[in-house]
Amino acid sequence: LWSDKRGFAAPLFAVQLCNVLIILYIAFKLAEPRKVSKLKNYKFMEHFRRTCNLMIAPRGGRQSLWLALLIFSILIAVLAGTNNIFILFLLGKPFEWTNTSIGYFLAFNTLLNGVITLLALPEFN
Repeated sequence: LWSDKRGFAAPLFAVQLCNVLIILYIAFKLAEPRKVSKLKNYKFMEHFRRTCNLMIAPRGGRQSLWLALLIFSILIAVLAGTNNIFILFLLGKPFEWTNTSIGYFLAFNTLLNGVITLLALPEFN
């Protein structure tokens, strides 16, 4: 396999490139949210959209961007800590996964999260 010869540098750079592209998309392409009218019926997704719109509401200057980046950074820190525990779980019994299989799983998981994020961003705009 290519991972035996080159290691996991290429997937790591690909994941970091996806994260940078998401941040650039948020910073420069994502438009300000439109005004939300009052809800007639409570729906979870509508409430979730309103919460997201509140977080990215215009605040003057680049405050919305900094708030979004702060939330994104906190999320990454929490996921990194949780991910370490999950990897230890996969290394032990009954799974006993190898480093290669864990690398493939994490690469697929990150790819899936990035694709879902890119598909969901226009929905909340």
